Amino acid sequence: MFWEELDPPQRPIADAPPAYINGKLYWMADAKLGHSRSSGHEEIIALDVSARKFELLKGPRRIHDDDSDKCVSSIVEVQGQVCMACSHPRKGTLEIWAMKDNCWWSMEYYIEVGRFSPEYSSETVTPLAVDSEDGRILLSTGKALGYYDPKTAKMQTIYSLGEHTKNKKFVPILVQESLIHPCDQVL
Repeated sequence: MFWEELDPPQRPIADAPPAYINGKLYWMADAKLGHSRSSGHEEIIALDVSARKFELLKGPRRIHDDDSDKCVSSIVEVQGQVCMACSHPRKGTLEIWAMKDNCWWSMEYYIEVGRFSPEYSSETVTPLAVDSEDGRILLSTGKALGYYDPKTAKMQTIYSLGEHTKNKKFVPILVQESLIHPCDQVL
């Protein structure tokens, strides 16, 4: 019914979609708009939705920080965890880091995405989910959707727009269905 003004976050937010995980919205801090990278870490802005407060978190330590290998980072939710996907376009790789205990980071996956080009590119690939049964990682580029198997290092494309749709993209969304149908509930 009304809007509530919050204190602004400590850093400007990057122009990228947020990820919602366990009651918080997470964004990458915008490196181009006023924060220092001297700490050697990416920075993440988190909004605790119920407390209505922003906090600043450190991302994983950057291994490659020179201009020849800039990491393109985004926040994603994988299996209920806050994860950072870091793509290295020059190397054609994707690293998926998971936040552990709200304080430290662990590299969970290292994928040589460049092996699967031109359909998959480290500049466009986003991890969506990890299959809890077999560990395959669902990846999307907006033009292709496929499972990467970390055990075999193979990619299985399950959907592709193809070459004839150069200006079109799709945005896959994972939805967890409720086990109880709303019409079955007794009021």
